[in-house]
Amino acid sequence: MTFKEDKKMPIIPIIEVKNLLKKFDIRQGISKIISKSNGNNVFAVNGVTFKIQKGKTIGLIGESGCGKTTLGRCILRLQEPTSGKIYFKGNDITKLNEDKLKRFRRSNQIIFQDPYASLNPRQTVKQIVSLPLKIHEGLSIKQSHSRVENILHRVGLQSTQMQSYPHQFSGGQRQRIGIARSLILNPEFVVCDEPVSALDVSIQAQILELLIELKEDFSLTYFFISHDISVVGYIADYIMVMYLGEIVESGTKNNIINNPKHPYTKALIAAVPRVDGISKKKRNKLKFDPPSPLYPPPGCKFQTRCSEVMKTCKTVVPENFKLEGDHYVACHLYS
Repeated sequence: MTFKEDKKMPIIPIIEVKNLLKKFDIRQGISKIISKSNGNNVFAVNGVTFKIQKGKTIGLIGESGCGKTTLGRCILRLQEPTSGKIYFKGNDITKLNEDKLKRFRRSNQIIFQDPYASLNPRQTVKQIVSLPLKIHEGLSIKQSHSRVENILHRVGLQSTQMQSYPHQFSGGQRQRIGIARSLILNPEFVVCDEPVSALDVSIQAQILELLIELKEDFSLTYFFISHDISVVGYIADYIMVMYLGEIVESGTKNNIINNPKHPYTKALIAAVPRVDGISKKKRNKLKFDPPSPLYPPPGCKFQTRCSEVMKTCKTVVPENFKLEGDHYVACHLYS
């Protein structure tokens, strides 16, 4: 008797991004028609590639304006990428028509950064949270009542608050409403676009704990965006560091927080306020402001601010070098 050898099927990531590029043409009016210069393009996302396995949280860290939100919105096709591929459970979503894109968005949602601007001030909580059910399932507000009541309870709000308006809530409560709206359809994947950056520190901790609980309860996968590396380090399994539209370092949480390699990652960690008495002189501070994304420097984009810059950094773009395990860094120091 012979037995066939068991071959393990490859694990298909829930999200896979390949060489994603998003550029914006900043020309206005007649100049957009006349000018053909590439100098008018801003590359908000430039050649980004990564995978997210189901049930994991991948964190994206970087300074404001580096392209984090644009990347998150492109993954959901809230903004159309210029080129590259995005796969959801092995299926390319970049070519989906409107009907198929609508079905995709049922399983893929977003929690917005600003809990004040992301909620319609003229709608009640019940109207806001039930809207996805109306769009995707054709349910009326009355038909949605029990599901809205249940999801509000899951995020720490009371059913008696359903008829209240956004202005009657605190910032933390408003973000809970936004989270409820994102989860009402039982999605599989959620982009968390700086969901705690507009909140007080004490409220941030509450929302982070809530997101962790909901991740387990709903079997969610998160793409968590933040400019605060301590927040990302708290919630993420895997971290990517972005600078001017490019991923300069990626790895497990332990790799990035405890063993950073790229000078930019080191500087981000050093910038976190400390109360342990370490002298500010020992910190690896960032020099100057980021260069204009319209006119980035040649070679390594970080070379104008790097404390370890070398001659080759000023002319040659660094490749993405693999270190140990899943730890990668785009830096000439490791070439």
